[in-house]
Amino acid sequence: MLKRIVIVIVLIVVALVGYSYMTTGKIGLIPTSTMSEQEREINDLIQQAKQAAGTYMQAGRAAGLSGVDTTADAEAARLQIEAVQKRAKELQKKATEGMKAALARLQSEIDKAKRDIGMK
Repeated sequence: MLKRIVIVIVLIVVALVGYSYMTTGKIGLIPTSTMSEQEREINDLIQQAKQAAGTYMQAGRAAGLSGVDTTADAEAARLQIEAVQKRAKELQKKATEGMKAALARLQSEIDKAKRDIGMK
């Protein structure tokens, strides 16, 4: 019985930490403040970069397994990463001091996505 209670408490804490991270972008037990519009946009751009790298990888696997021409999918992923990078540069120009860490995370994710798909 005690074991089940502990498991339920752990699951609740994990859910709270997950919700807090999704709403504020920071790890904590209870969300203290909501993200600004720029922070949300940066998180969306991070997700887009990850998704583009995943799309590229999936296109490569599909081409390898079935021999289907997936160059359009790969090119779309490359263009999406370039669009994310362009938007990141625009945000960098008008970033506040508090946004610098989020933009550094974004740039790190863009660099990782570019490495994953073989872009320079």
